Amino acid sequence: MGTGFERNVAAADASARSVALAVLRSGPVSRADLARRLGLSTASLTRLTRPMISSGLLVERQPEGGNRTGRPSTPLDIDAGQAHFLGIKITWDVIYAVVCDLKGTVISRTRAAVTDTSAEAVVKQTVAIIDDHRRRGPGVTGVGIGIGGTVEGHRWVRRVPALGWTGEFDLADRLSASVGLPVSVDNDVRALTQGKHWFGEGRECSSLAVITVGVGVGCALVIDDQLYEGRRGLAAKVDHWALDPEGPACPRGHRGCAHQLLASGQVSARASEGMGRPVSFEECMRLAADGEPVTSQIVQHAAACLGLLVSRVADMIAPERVLVTGDGIELAMLGEDRMRTALVANRSTLADADDVRLVRSDFYAWAQGAAAIAIRRHMLTELPVT
Repeated sequence: MGTGFERNVAAADASARSVALAVLRSGPVSRADLARRLGLSTASLTRLTRPMISSGLLVERQPEGGNRTGRPSTPLDIDAGQAHFLGIKITWDVIYAVVCDLKGTVISRTRAAVTDTSAEAVVKQTVAIIDDHRRRGPGVTGVGIGIGGTVEGHRWVRRVPALGWTGEFDLADRLSASVGLPVSVDNDVRALTQGKHWFGEGRECSSLAVITVGVGVGCALVIDDQLYEGRRGLAAKVDHWALDPEGPACPRGHRGCAHQLLASGQVSARASEGMGRPVSFEECMRLAADGEPVTSQIVQHAAACLGLLVSRVADMIAPERVLVTGDGIELAMLGEDRMRTALVANRSTLADADDVRLVRSDFYAWAQGAAAIAIRRHMLTELPVT
């Protein structure tokens, strides 16, 4: 169990990390507000912040002005330039990479085509991308990887359908051993959610649900300020939830499941069948926006099903906010009225009326989410605070 001294040091370290994390997510923040949020006395807060100010991790901003009387408050903030993190989003055809500072601000970004989707080739290409960024940019403290598969413990990758990976291997360890840096891996939707929770549209929320529509249908949850992974990394798998008993059957035998109704490839297939010629998802959206009847009906029906899906996820954990995003967000944008009608019709009558937001996010935002996974690890386990 350790000595009393060791336990006291561990407790002080945990308290200091909670202070640093609160400033990261809310700064600039006054000492009074910070003490109130964390339930600390002024003396305790001063004791905890003093070494972080001395090290340069925390900085004092200009005192707040205004018409207040008495001594002005001196807000505390994180020195964002103290560390930099590389976030990488791996898709079946492109690897997107961003360098972020400690506050998640994107400093630079690149992309590279995937030429070979085998695990060995993708690992080799990712190592080359990391090494290239380390040569050209600011020093990298840690790396985060977002990938569209089943990931457990920020390490183990078990299944990545888009890349054809079916085995199990420790992707984090493979990369870390090659580049000599801490590497954290997560499912790409959870990584995106981490970025939205700490640095984006869910920043002030202690509970958050993110639903993505695009090539697939994904979901991730933040509960009591914690990104929820679930057993074996399988939490919030909503892609095969049944939404329409009269809908088309998917290859797994489900009728009217979320993937079959909302995934961009399936929407494209229904549009192609209805139009009697090949129609891409992008063209389907353009035609529907112009009022073409076949594609408009497809989009409106899919939007209603999306509203049902959002209502079920929202009622499950009653989050402060629900974000709907992804590369297929245009479907929700075009059918927003239908989506929200279905949402209200199927959701608890006690729910907030304005807690669902539609958010455009390109793949660099997903890479920023991967960087947020690395920043989270750094703040919670590696950051020297005492």
